[in-house]
Amino acid sequence: DSAVEFLHDESNDAYLGAMVHTLSTGGLTLDHSTFKGDFHSVSDSIQVNLSNSTLEKNVTRSKNSHGLGLYANHVELAMENSTVSNHALEGLHVKANTVQQSISNSSIQGNGSNGIEVIGDLDLTSNSSTIGNNGATGLGITGNLSLTSDHFTVQGNGSNGIDVSQTFDWQSDFDVVASNGGNGVTVGSTLTLVADSLEVVGNFSDGILASGSNSDVTLYQSFIRDNGSDGIRLSGSNNAMDVDYSFFRDNGGDGMDMGSGSTLEVDNSLIGYNGSNGIRTSGAATINYSDILHNAGTGIYTGDFSTVNNSIVWFNGGVPQMTTNNSYAVSYTNVQGINALLTNYEFAWGDGCIGTDPVLIDDQGHLDPYSPCVDGGM
Repeated sequence: DSAVEFLHDESNDAYLGAMVHTLSTGGLTLDHSTFKGDFHSVSDSIQVNLSNSTLEKNVTRSKNSHGLGLYANHVELAMENSTVSNHALEGLHVKANTVQQSISNSSIQGNGSNGIEVIGDLDLTSNSSTIGNNGATGLGITGNLSLTSDHFTVQGNGSNGIDVSQTFDWQSDFDVVASNGGNGVTVGSTLTLVADSLEVVGNFSDGILASGSNSDVTLYQSFIRDNGSDGIRLSGSNNAMDVDYSFFRDNGGDGMDMGSGSTLEVDNSLIGYNGSNGIRTSGAATINYSDILHNAGTGIYTGDFSTVNNSIVWFNGGVPQMTTNNSYAVSYTNVQGINALLTNYEFAWGDGCIGTDPVLIDDQGHLDPYSPCVDGGM
């Protein structure tokens, strides 16, 4: 195969304005270059490297096109300090059995359709990069996606921020999925997510939606807020979610919604100000040292036996504040309307439970020094 290669290794940009459209059976290397046009390649294996370069639309070309159109059994794509922008169709369009991609300090933005579309499986590593303001989905994958990301932003895309048809395995640190026109994240099958300081904010519909069973989500110091529907919805069965030091608030639907047979653990978190229920799970929940406040519906709904300890469940619209299809064990918790529940067979009340106004000083659930909850836990 003969590679079409544009290599420029000096500090000044090379302008490849004459290359309106290139069809190749090889790969592409751009270094400190500007390529105005579209590059399509067909081969068994394709490698593309963009370094300190820009791949943008050539306004003189009348036909709509992708920035990169890559068709092969295997594709390797690396972007560093580079931009793919303003193409009429996808910024990157890849059809391959397997795709390996790394993006560092780069952006894919302002394209008319998806920012990235992969027909196949994608193994992606992203560092300090953005997929934003594309006309449709930010990152769309018809197969499975494995993503390891750090300071990765998917924002302002016209449809879903990230859309994965099959399984999604995501290791996330300080990422942002915000203000997309559909769901922030959509997964057709199983989601496995381990996130530190993830922000899923202001998306038009659900923050995160995973439709498959056996999803496993771990969130630490994360913000799931201001989404138009549910904060997180794991609609399949037998899912697990562990939430620590996180905020689920101001979402239009439930703060979190989980299917049957699921297990939920919430520690040191605020679930509040959501347009429907704070927590809704058809499975079991374990809630410790958390505030469930000011949700328009029920504070907590569970389908299986659940425990609530050292928490506050107040100011929710539903009466009673906690409902279940099974039973609760509750201790050292302040529950609004507790007197009406003391003889309810669905509740096993342990030590330290009260039903007194918690006297909060702000909308983050912090207590006034004279709150009856101060030093009231075990």
